[in-house]
Amino acid sequence: MRRRDVLRATAATAALPLASTTVSATAQQSAFEPLGVLDLDGTKEVVVDDAGETAYVATTDGIATVDISDPANPEQLAGVAPLLDDYENGPMRMVYDVKLEGDTLIAVGPANPTQTETVQGVVVFDVSDPENPVQTGFHETGFPIHNAYLQDGVAYLTANDGAKNPAVFVDVSGDTIEEVGRWSNVDYDERWQEVYAGMRACHDLYVHGDTLYIAYWDAGTWLVDVSDPANPEYINHFGHYSVEDLQDIPAGEGGRESLSVPGNAHYVAVNEDASVLASGAEAWDVDTDDSDPGQGGIDLWDVSDPQNPEKLSFVAPPPTPDGTRQGTWTTSHNFEFHGDRLYTSWYQGGVKIHDVSDPANPEELAWWRQPE
Repeated sequence: MRRRDVLRATAATAALPLASTTVSATAQQSAFEPLGVLDLDGTKEVVVDDAGETAYVATTDGIATVDISDPANPEQLAGVAPLLDDYENGPMRMVYDVKLEGDTLIAVGPANPTQTETVQGVVVFDVSDPENPVQTGFHETGFPIHNAYLQDGVAYLTANDGAKNPAVFVDVSGDTIEEVGRWSNVDYDERWQEVYAGMRACHDLYVHGDTLYIAYWDAGTWLVDVSDPANPEYINHFGHYSVEDLQDIPAGEGGRESLSVPGNAHYVAVNEDASVLASGAEAWDVDTDDSDPGQGGIDLWDVSDPQNPEKLSFVAPPPTPDGTRQGTWTTSHNFEFHGDRLYTSWYQGGVKIHDVSDPANPEELAWWRQPE
């Protein structure tokens, strides 16, 4: 089957004026723009089936399916919202993430803690008929779910409880949906318990083969063997800071420091043979008053030997006036590898494509944004 790659998108890519920047001649010649547009309120996440014909969307209050067989003319097929409206403490709020495997789609939420009691968990759909998604199950959790991953019938969930901030594994493949395992860096090393919880948030997850990759914010990127999800085993971790570095930061300064460059592990993905890993940061240089204070970009790592990772290069964010958390966001958001290409999104900085056939020297091929 043919696969059409679509960038994981957020509604936040509508743009403000950005500073001009030097782009390679190749990038200028390959500049691109949207082929088709569908107005779909609340869009937070988009995933695409292997045939490249149907997109599945998290719409904040539910899900939607979209026919993209003619990408110049996308058409909505169905929408299910609000989710769990008749459930106790329903409906589900802040549905920011969906994942697809075969004919199974999961939607998770709420993405962040809420001030009022609300239903939390994983909703499972049969989408064998994209025009008629059928809810087949629901697993309630005691924690909000910012992001998730789905592989081999197991939903991998972020579970920030303020204590251990684990990754939780839920089997959604059968009639009975149940938790089958969990893993936390606090269980691996109790010293992480002494680090401000916001600096070791379990923010996002990626699974390739038997390896789970966890973006653990300032605690870095962690690799866990999940060949048996009921018995996960630590492989390695790496990033900008050690546990000793983070233990020394007072809780009162943790929030500020967790958003400062060189940055956190906000999102992580690997290429097709898991030899190269990308880790992106959502961070700002909070200690400067410069007009271009610097924002978080993407580190590329050689992880062909997971026990000896080597940083290869850095993909910088677009230079931006007023590039602060209170101003214009152009930090790294999400990205995906496909072949020798890295497709990246930068909030109000638009989307880019890089040639990473030589990951030590990524080359920008194209950049699209809407400065107006």
